[in-house]
Amino acid sequence: MPQTTVLVHQPSLEDLVSSLATAKAAEELAKQQRIKFEELVAAKVGGPEEGQKTFDLEDGTKITVTRGFNFAADCEAICALFRREQLDTAPPVATKTTMKLDEPAYKAFASRFPSVYEQIAKHVTVTLKKISVVLKAPKA
Repeated sequence: MPQTTVLVHQPSLEDLVSSLATAKAAEELAKQQRIKFEELVAAKVGGPEEGQKTFDLEDGTKITVTRGFNFAADCEAICALFRREQLDTAPPVATKTTMKLDEPAYKAFASRFPSVYEQIAKHVTVTLKKISVVLKAPKA
């Protein structure tokens, strides 16, 4: 039986970008719709201002609505207030100390101190970041 060759059309960059723009627009619209429906469902279910409420539909579907608040504070000002007023209790501020890899310094060790870099590298895991493609429509 003779072998046939099928020519596969490779989309152009313009075609791919157009498809990506369409997908991003659909994704944004879907996100807006999801948020709208979440708000409508939450309004129907009701519940506490903070915390959660679970509601069962007749078909067995469970709906859990969680509500709460985000807090932003000037923690330095709060601590200064407690120092200034010499209050006998600790301020409602948590102090957190974290360590993270200094990437530029780590990369510099590769050329400056290769033997040390090899030792450090044993304790570093490197993974690919999620690819990001930003589209900007041409100005009219």
